[in-house]
This record gives sequence, C-alpha cells and structure tokens, in this order.
Amino acid sequence: MTTPSDECPAPTGYTISVATLTTVILSTVTTPLPDLTCVSSVSNSSIPTGNATFPSGTGAGLDTSIAMPTYISTVTTTSTSTIGTTFTSTPTTLFRQPGTIATPEQISAACANPSQNVVFNPGFELGSDGNASGWSTEPSSPSISFLTFQSDNAGALSGRRSGRVLSAESGASIVVSTPVILCPGRQYRLSGYTRQLDTEARCSIVYRVGDRVVYTAVPQTDLLAMPRTAFYEAGSSDVDVSVDLSLTVSCVGQGGAVSGVNDEGYMQVDFDDIALVQVQRG
Repeated sequence: MTTPSDECPAPTGYTISVATLTTVILSTVTTPLPDLTCVSSVSNSSIPTGNATFPSGTGAGLDTSIAMPTYISTVTTTSTSTIGTTFTSTPTTLFRQPGTIATPEQISAACANPSQNVVFNPGFELGSDGNASGWSTEPSSPSISFLTFQSDNAGALSGRRSGRVLSAESGASIVVSTPVILCPGRQYRLSGYTRQLDTEARCSIVYRVGDRVVYTAVPQTDLLAMPRTAFYEAGSSDVDVSVDLSLTVSCVGQGGAVSGVNDEGYMQVDFDDIALVQVQRG
C-alpha cells in the first residue's frame, strides 16, 4: 500500500503501476481518500501465483524484506450525502444542520452574499433519499401530512416540485421547517407562493423565523398570485442568526368538520418558492 506521495520501487522482472486518487470535494461533502494499491505484472505472460519480493538495496527508505502480493482486490469507494446539491439557491457550505450553531465562516458568507436566498431548498425539490432536502416536518396528528408534488399543468413555479399538505382532520396542523443562516443585524424580506384547493377548507400558513411570527397567509386558489411579503430583522449573536424558518399549516374546515376536500377526501394546501432575502441598503 502506498500514499499518493510515495513511490513503489519496481521488483526485478516486474512493472509496478501506481494508482493515484485525488480527494474529491463537493462543497462541504468530502470523499475520503481510499487506500492505494501497487500492482505488479509481468510483460507478455500471466501474473505468477507466488510473491514478488523487492531486491535488497533498492528503494530509498523502504523495507525491502516485505513481500508484495502479486494479486490485487478491487476497492470501490462511494460518497453519499443527505443534502441535495443540484437545485439549491443557497450553496451547500451555507447549509446548517438542524440544532447546530452557524460557524463564523458560514455567517461571514451569509453577510457577503446579500442577494442570496438563505432558504436552502426553496422549491421543495427532492434529494437522493426521495425527500425534500433540508426540510423536516412535525405533524400534530397522523391525519395531516406533508409531501412534494409534481404536476405538468398546475404544480411547481420553478424547479419540478412544490410542497403540499393534506389534512383529513379539522384543526390539525403540521410544521414544515428548514434551518437558515442570517447576517447579524440585517433586515430580511420573507415571501412565498401559496394555494389551497378550496377556500371552504379555510386553510392558513403561519410563517415564523425562529420563534417570531412574521406573518400569516390565507391562501387563495391561484398559486401564481403575487405572494405576500413581510420583514424580519436578525439579531446580533450567533444563536440569533442560527434559526429555523418554519411554516405551520392547518385547515379548520367548516363548523369543525372537513370541507373543500379533494377527490381523496383531504383538505389541500400547496406552497412553493419560499424566499428569505436581505433587504438591500442604499
């Protein structure tokens, strides 16, 4: 075994091929450097079944008494990540894991990119695990659920998907949230496109940044309508700027009963293109 900076001295009668692998970095996701293998072969003949040994006195600093196997095994390395990277409006380096505090480098990057939407996956696109990357949910009841929805004629505004909540219980709620990183002391504009299938369902979406309610949206039946916007000012500490953006979705129906339902009997709310962007200073 060698490292990329070592050299494999050639044993007598054999040729050593050195495979050099380079560490691959995809934003903050790093593929570890696997072990490298020296491969010996014999020109114009099959690889022998014995061991090839290094001749004495060759190879600076190398223990030549160690026998080198004449066979190799194939090593396959893979790299996986729960964070999608092909559709984000925020770079992967700015994604903060839930429950963690942003690093100084992440906060500096958030301040250096004032036009950046700090929502990692504003369009609820799917990651490799089949879920909306960066978003988590907390339902109050098994009768309400979140999913991502794709439609050719009435779905996403940008990308391929939008978020959707289905409820079969009057008054049930679900919190859909994602971690964001803000720039200390800066003001942000929050917006999002929403729609409910039928206003008889009387659905609403409460937008929060941290524990502060920014505004409450009462969706109409047109997702393409101009979204409502409201403003939020970030605090000054690392904790203040390491907050979650959350949408609390609920439908109360009529008279305590579900109403305005789809063909499957669910009250339905859609939302897409959630944006939290710094207000530019003059």
